[in-house]
Amino acid sequence: MKLAGVWIALLFVALAVTPCDAQEKKTKPEKDPIVFPVEMAEYTLSVVDEDGQPIEGVEVTARGVRCEEDPGSWYGWPIKNAGNDNRRFSDKQGKATFRYPVKYGTPPDLQTLNKIDFYFSHAEFVASDQEADPRDGAMKHEMAAGCSVLFSALDPSGDPIDSLWVQMAGPGRLAKWILSDQKIRTSSIPDGAWQTMLVAPQKDGRTLFSGILPTRFRKNSSVTIRGVKLKPGIQLSGRIDDAVPRPVANGRVVAFHLPKPRGRCRDKKDPSLSWSDVTDIKEDGTFRFESLPRTGVVQLITVCTGWIGKSKPRDGKPARGFFILGELFDLDKMEADGQIPELVIPMEKAGSVEITVTKPDGKPLAGAKVHTYPNQLLNKSGSQLLGACYPSLDMIETLIAGKEWDWTTVSRNTSSRYSVETGDDGKCTLPDIPIDRNLSLHLEHEKFQIKPGGFLLTEDEPAKSIQVDVEPIPSS
Repeated sequence: MKLAGVWIALLFVALAVTPCDAQEKKTKPEKDPIVFPVEMAEYTLSVVDEDGQPIEGVEVTARGVRCEEDPGSWYGWPIKNAGNDNRRFSDKQGKATFRYPVKYGTPPDLQTLNKIDFYFSHAEFVASDQEADPRDGAMKHEMAAGCSVLFSALDPSGDPIDSLWVQMAGPGRLAKWILSDQKIRTSSIPDGAWQTMLVAPQKDGRTLFSGILPTRFRKNSSVTIRGVKLKPGIQLSGRIDDAVPRPVANGRVVAFHLPKPRGRCRDKKDPSLSWSDVTDIKEDGTFRFESLPRTGVVQLITVCTGWIGKSKPRDGKPARGFFILGELFDLDKMEADGQIPELVIPMEKAGSVEITVTKPDGKPLAGAKVHTYPNQLLNKSGSQLLGACYPSLDMIETLIAGKEWDWTTVSRNTSSRYSVETGDDGKCTLPDIPIDRNLSLHLEHEKFQIKPGGFLLTEDEPAKSIQVDVEPIPSS
């Protein structure tokens, strides 16, 4: 089978990497993240309180952009055009200055940037965001006072907990917390009733959780809850079904957990709190999550070499629609005497695509990166690459350690399964492709590009060979 070329618009959702301490010794130089440099410009904004006074120390992140050609689409900060220097702190005058790319995308398909999406965070004010056209002059962003909140917690022995964090639903999830003296506090909770859960990481992996706390937050008021008793979460064990030959290779199970399901996770009214985790599948096909919240509904999405967990229809979406849905398990209905029975995950065969990339002269193109993007749809939430996970505990441990959380370097959110590089013969193989899903390809190379196209694997044809012809990237 021969395609003239294949393409997919890749959404880069990324936050900047925090600069390392100047005295930190680097073992090797960091690779320049800018792949497609474009013209840059400066933009200065200011941050004020409700009385119009400047606020110093606001963390401002340029987290995304929009373009004139397609104003309905939002793209994560374009690292490949502008690098990852997209975070600033406001000065004494409340000002922060950014350098932004005038164009966005991959040549020759560059679009004109007309909006930057800024996110504002401070421990004494409600976190917020605002989009601005950088060509319209300086923006003044107003931050509002929130509810002051303080929590403390006890372990199962009744001792105070030092390392504690807060997981909150809805707009409350954006709050900036300060941990000190066995207490955690903030003054940046917006008005509303947001599901709240206290979490304490443990060295043995048996993370401690509270239940969902009955909390209501009001502007310019305070909420103090001390001595919340935390307990170890449940251990969730299972295996993939016997149809998968052993030993199992490159297997993982993603868990997306709603301890008390309500509305969609990003709803402004009664949103659900979520918890994410991932674990590897052993060669014998078994897996185990050491500690998950004890109540609610957990979604499990499974993938290993040659196989994908079967999806069950959900919310009117078919089992074999575009998204991988996985399976939902209601822990409240399954628990007996504090134990959850071992789960068995039904699996179905996946396919594969062999790609041959050739240059205009007919010779193979080595070193080209080829991607495809099968997506999993999270319960009451958004979608992401199949098998990907941003573990909640990883984020919490990073924040407790006083470090910045950077989504772009999450070690367990790997996309390598669906991102391969051509060898000297111009060939590569994309494995573990879902059956009956229309997918596209994307090629990255500094000199060549391809055109739109796609492929579909079926039960009758679970493996394909595709030849992709490239063309030179025009000079800008």
